[in-house]
Amino acid sequence: PPPAMLESGHIDVDFQQRTSIPGLYAVGDATRAPALTPVAIAAGRLLSDRLFAGVEDAALDLANIPTVVFSHPPLGTVGLSREQAQQAHGAERIVSLESGFTSLFYGLVPDTEHRPKTTIRVNFLLPEGVTTDGTTP
Repeated sequence: PPPAMLESGHIDVDFQQRTSIPGLYAVGDATRAPALTPVAIAAGRLLSDRLFAGVEDAALDLANIPTVVFSHPPLGTVGLSREQAQQAHGAERIVSLESGFTSLFYGLVPDTEHRPKTTIRVNFLLPEGVTTDGTTP
């Protein structure tokens, strides 16, 4: 019999890529995990660690998947958005810093007025009990 399938057509697997058939595993785009190369590579490595290196508790963590959109300008993200982080940890513990710069690629473009700017925002989770100025209340 075939392994259990999801309504989406993906193979149903647990957090260690096990299917409903003992000894049969599935990774990558065949599963409900995000269809991203780094996810499939990580799942395959962890499966290999479990099967051949004796790392029984190796499990795929989908919480902080890096994602890139190859557009102009390119976009990238990893981890929680500011809103997700505030919801998960409380707004008072999240500090967001934003900065802009010109990438090296466009740094040589003489037309400074139309030169694309790169923006980066980093969200920091403050340790429990620490305020934004680094002191404790």
